Amino acid sequence: MARKSLFGRWESLPFGLLHLGVLGACAFTASPKALAVVILVTMVAILRYVGLALVARSLASSRLALIASLSLWLTSFAALAAILYVIGSRAPAILVWGAVAALAGPASAFLSALVRGLASIIQPKEEAAA
Repeated sequence: MARKSLFGRWESLPFGLLHLGVLGACAFTASPKALAVVILVTMVAILRYVGLALVARSLASSRLALIASLSLWLTSFAALAAILYVIGSRAPAILVWGAVAALAGPASAFLSALVRGLASIIQPKEEAAA
């Protein structure tokens, strides 16, 4: 059996581009503390999506692998919540950047699914002519 990669060929591209856009916007318009928060939230978001991919991959495999991947996924959610809580209580102005970085992953997944769905509805000209 051939070993498949954890993410597909194009799944990480929208995620990476949106997070790089948030990092770039924060680097040019906000303080260094806000940039540090965005980098930290981005790293935790990457762990969250790696954990989610591992959960999906280990559903049909051993129970230990499923428990380990679920713990990574849930721990990253708890870490993200703790980071956002501490930032919100200490520096509410920076919380906006942390929230934008936290929502970049779900936004990229939504946009990727939207583009794929629209592409499947709109048929290419070659198929319409046939």
